[in-house]
Amino acid sequence: MRKMAVLFQNGLRIGRARRPSTDTRLRRYLARQLKGLREAAGAEPEELKRIDTIQQVFLDHLPANVMAELNEARRMEASGYQLVRRLEAIRERHRLNPSDASGAPSADVAVMRIVCSDGLV
Repeated sequence: MRKMAVLFQNGLRIGRARRPSTDTRLRRYLARQLKGLREAAGAEPEELKRIDTIQQVFLDHLPANVMAELNEARRMEASGYQLVRRLEAIRERHRLNPSDASGAPSADVAVMRIVCSDGLV
């Protein structure tokens, strides 16, 4: 019964885009803008890498405070490289990094090794 209460508001069924914790309009906006930027970047590898990183970070699950800032950027109708700068600033402020799809530790991570003194005797 509780689950049904979430799906209905004022007697009307809420569509998937209007449910709490998901905003498909925002995700569609970001995807559309970033796709346009990828096409405009052409063959510039540095710009393509920046856009790919932003896509990995912001088209994934995000905390509510980050979603609020992204909604503000959408309301301001930020586009082009102005949007990229704003997204990079949000990424730095909230320390967001792209998720590692492989799940394996990267090569630059140092692993500490503890050696028991009994083994040295």
